[in-house]
Amino acid sequence: MKAGDRGQGPCASKAGAREHALDATYQGWQDHPRWCRECLTIRDKHGVPVPLELWPAQLKLNRAIEKQRARGKPVRIVYLKARRVSVSVAAAAEIFHCVPFLAGQHAMIVAHDLDSTKEIFDYCKQFEDTYAPFQGVIGLDPKVKDDERKLGWSNGSAIKV
Repeated sequence: MKAGDRGQGPCASKAGAREHALDATYQGWQDHPRWCRECLTIRDKHGVPVPLELWPAQLKLNRAIEKQRARGKPVRIVYLKARRVSVSVAAAAEIFHCVPFLAGQHAMIVAHDLDSTKEIFDYCKQFEDTYAPFQGVIGLDPKVKDDERKLGWSNGSAIKV
């Protein structure tokens, strides 16, 4: 091997390909609309499970969240919305994307009334029950708590009402 050939052999090309694949997986994971479409299902008006394809109001919420994160701020949003634009679904998807996959994360769902709070929590439960591992590799830790007030995972993360 010549001095300039280091890192150019077949092992280097495999390592480079692996690094590229990991980077692509990470970038895909960070793309919330794509992650929702590939990993989450929601029941449509007829009760049929379909991939969660974000609507304009849901994308607006995601942009507001990403803007606050980019500034290094904790996410705090009050969203004035019209009826039937599924912002509650979007809020649940955002919470579900952030909490169970990172050890020790906690979220609390608060809405203007208890019924709405439970509805958002039920979306999180539905996502947990039907989650498809991202690109077949990023799965959920085992559940340790599942009741009407809390979802918890073995990594210490939890979502509660």
